[in-house]
Amino acid sequence: MTSEGRQPGGLVLTAAEDLGPAEIRSVAHGREIRLAEPLAARVAAVRAAVLVALDLPSPVYGVTTGMGDQSRLELDAAARLRHQETLMLGRAVGSPPWLTRLQARAALAARLRTFLNGDAAVSAGLCQQLAALLNTDVVPAIPSTGLGAAGEIIALAHLGALITGSGSALGPDGVTARPALEALAAAGLSPLPLARKEGVALLEGVPTTSALAVLASERARQLADRAAVVAGTGIAVIGAHRDPYSALLARGDAELAAALERIRAVAGPDPAPRALQAPLSFRVLGQALAHLDRCTTALDAAVARALGGVTDSPAFLGGAFVGSAGFDGFDLAATLDALTVAACHLAETSAARLHRLLDNRVTGLPRQLTDSPGLHAGLVAVHKR
Repeated sequence: MTSEGRQPGGLVLTAAEDLGPAEIRSVAHGREIRLAEPLAARVAAVRAAVLVALDLPSPVYGVTTGMGDQSRLELDAAARLRHQETLMLGRAVGSPPWLTRLQARAALAARLRTFLNGDAAVSAGLCQQLAALLNTDVVPAIPSTGLGAAGEIIALAHLGALITGSGSALGPDGVTARPALEALAAAGLSPLPLARKEGVALLEGVPTTSALAVLASERARQLADRAAVVAGTGIAVIGAHRDPYSALLARGDAELAAALERIRAVAGPDPAPRALQAPLSFRVLGQALAHLDRCTTALDAAVARALGGVTDSPAFLGGAFVGSAGFDGFDLAATLDALTVAACHLAETSAARLHRLLDNRVTGLPRQLTDSPGLHAGLVAVHKR
């Protein structure tokens, strides 16, 4: 369980859409989860259909064949029985540092969400096992690096290896790992053997990056809220001219209008500013907040596409298997990079504002906010980097 503890009010899923970004966050923080019987029945119905399709003579990637370059090789009956679990063993090759418990729980929840879409055609039992892992807080040890290496195969193999009992679970400290069999037994769970197509399904898509993006979006909005309060207070402290925050400057830009409104609400009016123009780091606050907002909104849209789109391969669509490139996570990666740049820009301007707040020529307060400039250092240490 995360540091926030078990959240009250279990989540009952009646459709895949019930497990959206907000719900993934709540499950990551400890909320219990359960599949409603009608949803489990729909998952089972799709599974029954895929089992019929798998009995047909046509080859199915990763089920009757190898994967990647080995997909040209047809597996015999004996190999097919072992193949889905050996997919985990051959690819769970990562190492620490692991994802945090919060991140790994979010990844489990995102994996469950994509399975509930139906394209992966896994069993209801596998979906219920994912829910059981979350409810008992048995969390996979997933490497925090290697995402983007042929999708998320390495990370997802570690997730899948926990289910089969061949991998590792995070220990209570969230840093060390312990054998999956030990963690499962302590929680009263048994390893789940993977049936046809379930191993390849566990390796497909981008649920880990989706989970990290869900958490990053929340942190970015928290950052924006705090930055608006801190910087808005700084504007009031130095008596900055309020022109750069005028609503008149946000024509055609809803995000900028919202950011400027937040700044004005914190800073308040100042009929007698100290100078005609405040330092640059104060004047660009609205634009920095607006861009962070745009990037966060773009990330939310990419997450929605990843959670609701077709990310399995081969996906079971219209009664047939369709190969896809749903493992490609560039949409999420690009928007996460853009969010990182926006957050860095906000942080850099914040550091510059802090430096200016120690300047008596800007604030009218004692230099470096000390009662004895020169003799005492004051708060100069807070901006040393």
